[in-house]
Amino acid sequence: MVSGVICRDGEVSLVDDLEVRAPGPHEVSVQVVASGLCASDLLPMEAPDPAPMALGHEASGVVTRVGELVRHVSVGDNVAVTCQRPCMNCKECSSNLYSACATTMYDPEPLFRWRGEPVRSLARVSSLASQITVDGFQVHPVVGLQPHAAALIGCAVSTGYGSVKNIGQVTTSDAVVVVGVGGIGVNSLQTARLLGARRVIAVDTNPDKEKVSETFGADQFVLADATWTADEFARGLGDVIGDTVDVVIECTGQPAVVAGSVELLGTGGRLALVGISPRNPSIQMQVPAMMSKHLSVRSGYNGACDPFVDFPAIVRFAEQGRFDLAGQVSHVFALTEIDDALDALRSGRVLRAVIDMPGASAWD
Repeated sequence: MVSGVICRDGEVSLVDDLEVRAPGPHEVSVQVVASGLCASDLLPMEAPDPAPMALGHEASGVVTRVGELVRHVSVGDNVAVTCQRPCMNCKECSSNLYSACATTMYDPEPLFRWRGEPVRSLARVSSLASQITVDGFQVHPVVGLQPHAAALIGCAVSTGYGSVKNIGQVTTSDAVVVVGVGGIGVNSLQTARLLGARRVIAVDTNPDKEKVSETFGADQFVLADATWTADEFARGLGDVIGDTVDVVIECTGQPAVVAGSVELLGTGGRLALVGISPRNPSIQMQVPAMMSKHLSVRSGYNGACDPFVDFPAIVRFAEQGRFDLAGQVSHVFALTEIDDALDALRSGRVLRAVIDMPGASAWD
């Protein structure tokens, strides 16, 4: 039996009687040391379902069992646990669109049971359980990183990195605007800086995010008004920036911001859609403006990351000190404080929150 956080009918409970199944030939078991917490963990609470789900979707941990066909990790290895689990058989995988693989987050067989009932797994990770079983593709060895830092790679770091590199396709000639300085936004900022963008601008409605933006590579911070319309967003930013905007990394999912980004972009601009707002699923865009300016609008789960290229690169950059992971962790909670952690996440008081799991002493 293992401890874990489950959500059922929108209600969150910490339980100590989850059963996790043994790994198959392509899978590994991981003792979770730390779990990142981000807005995606709130989605099951906003769409209540009577079927229980084990929460958490990014982690660091120690490998405890290895399937017979897994070669790249061994028992005792420190690893970052990520969401992507490509099947390697579909059209998407054969086109290197691994994050679009239909099975990447699907449970062919329940990973958990609770009181005799199957339990679904969030993003096929469920890192808020003390012991998990994941596909071999989902674990990446890390050396020299602390568990709190490594726990962020699976979602926030990789999504921010991929949104800039893969979706926005940022180059050294680009002026980049990142809207929303949260967990994904700070990683978008530092990736744009890492890739040598000509100018990096951060936008948020919270004035406290100015210092954070500077820390993670922004040349300029623009304080936006949450009540702005699309036109006001475009004019307000355009007046302050005073420059052609080549790429917008949109991390809020707010319709006015998305539509305003279309107006803000210059000729040949790229809009990367990252934010998810389930309460506002429809967005209006000015198609004539998009066509006349030859704009591209792209999106993709997890920053459209390639698990064979991008995750090892992120780990390498972090190990070299070129990517700041530890500096993103603003709050650390014990697993028993999960309710407080979720409240802090909802309120926006945290940059990145990490949950210390019962197996923290296993990390060497």
